[in-house]
Amino acid sequence: MKKKKIILIIYMLISMMFLCGCNNKEEDKNIDKKVQNEIEYIDKKIIGMMNKLNNITLENYEVKTKEIPSQKEGESNSSNKNGSSGEESSGGESSSEGSGSSESSGEEKSEKSSSEETSSSSESQGESKNIKLLQMQPSNILVIDKEDIDWNELKSEIELMYSGWNSIILDLYSVNATNEDILNFSKALDEAVVFIKSEDKKKSLLKLADLYKFLPKYANELSIEESTKNILQTKYNILKAYSLVENEDWNEVQNQLEQADDAYTKVINDVDYIQNKQEETLRIYVLIKELKNSINVKDKDIFYIKYKNLMNAMQ
Repeated sequence: MKKKKIILIIYMLISMMFLCGCNNKEEDKNIDKKVQNEIEYIDKKIIGMMNKLNNITLENYEVKTKEIPSQKEGESNSSNKNGSSGEESSGGESSSEGSGSSESSGEEKSEKSSSEETSSSSESQGESKNIKLLQMQPSNILVIDKEDIDWNELKSEIELMYSGWNSIILDLYSVNATNEDILNFSKALDEAVVFIKSEDKKKSLLKLADLYKFLPKYANELSIEESTKNILQTKYNILKAYSLVENEDWNEVQNQLEQADDAYTKVINDVDYIQNKQEETLRIYVLIKELKNSINVKDKDIFYIKYKNLMNAMQ
């Protein structure tokens, strides 16, 4: 009996350990997926803000709102008065023709006068509203104004990142991201706010790129495909190069694109990853080469055109 009890206890302990191990693996998988989604959120936020610093959109057209002033109250009343005097004149002529037509004209005059008073009263009670029209405008690199930046929108977006970042911090600690990398992201975020607040375009671009460099580091702590990590590294090097173009630091731009090329070559060589994405992956690889070639011209607009095509393919 004692032997049977001992065997039963050992069996129960082994079962409990096995079940705990399965639960832990499932929890680890869930937290990894959550952090991956949070990295994607930060990715989109940073890229969006960096693009807005040059008014670059990944679509070829964007919808813009145009306001057209409605008819002024004075013009409307003047128009009503002109119409009214004309009607009165017409009524006077018809009254000389006969009393029947005079009564009819008088009734019309009375009705229209009442209508004019109602219209005038309603206009005086409230302000006239502008008419809003939606227009499709081209967002091509050569026609957009890269200096007319909507700083208020950028200030709102960078401030919103604080609330998102505060909840992400705890999850990063859960996947063993280093304390240094977490604190340095917070520090870089503070600095990005300072530069955007002071509306310094060049420094804002550089600091936002510095923020992005932590994403590949966080991804390295996750149990996800290596190619996903290499794509994040590729994006960082491309964004860093993009941030340096404003200063026309072409040597460092070239250096960053060389690193982007190296990182994406690892993706190309991952047969399992590109099995169902071969066309898409090869297209991105070619566009990286095209972006590298643009450095020979040393023209910012040509770089931005090829950058836009590449990021559109990578989104």
